[in-house]
Amino acid sequence: MGQCIYGYISRILWGMPAVFMIVKYSENVSIDKIKLFSYPKFDKTLVTVLILSMCYVIVSMFWVHKGFFFNDDEILGLVIIKFMLVGFVEEMVFRGWGYNALVKNTTHIKATFITTILFVILHWPAYFIKFFRFGIFDFAGIIGQSIAALIWGIIFCRLLQKGKSIWNPIIAHTLYDLAYALLVG
Repeated sequence: MGQCIYGYISRILWGMPAVFMIVKYSENVSIDKIKLFSYPKFDKTLVTVLILSMCYVIVSMFWVHKGFFFNDDEILGLVIIKFMLVGFVEEMVFRGWGYNALVKNTTHIKATFITTILFVILHWPAYFIKFFRFGIFDFAGIIGQSIAALIWGIIFCRLLQKGKSIWNPIIAHTLYDLAYALLVG
């Protein structure tokens, strides 16, 4: 339980500067805070991403577990809160502030590239910590995670660009992470 509380608090503290920057310096971003925090737009892009990501999770579940699987090692309420926080914080930092500020001063492609590379790198420390703690480096895991983060980083930027609401990438990010953790493990 202490690890969960630490995880929640650290993610909230990590995301607060991005929220502050968006609110305080709204004139320095492409999508202002009013639009950015408006209701999600369940447009064709978001619905397509949600459907395809759930199909991917289901295929992955059957591939890995050879049938239906539900990860009952996780406490459902805690894992839901965890992935809601992860989706919210990572999207606020990388798309809400990072992409949103960069795209005002550069092209959509450059802003997407920069924030996506940073998003990929964010996912590496766990592999190095595992290596330093246990002497095991999961090369396949870091490559797979990097490819997934690269693809998702591009998709999340596109969702923000099309929907003009940070809630679109937050919803997609949270649902994918949650479904993957619960159905694939």
